[in-house]
Amino acid sequence: MTLFDQQDAEFSSRHIGPNEHDTTKMLETIGVGSLEELIANTVPPGIRM
Repeated sequence: MTLFDQQDAEFSSRHIGPNEHDTTKMLETIGVGSLEELIANTVPPGIRM
């Protein structure tokens, strides 16, 4: 692997966001079952999209 390849892989992993497994683990950690539930619990109804 070249230095460029390594930097490209590191950049992608930092900026693409969590994968499905990571998202599920984060939601379990905070005690909600879905992103929709998280939004419903945290974003006031008047400003939701």
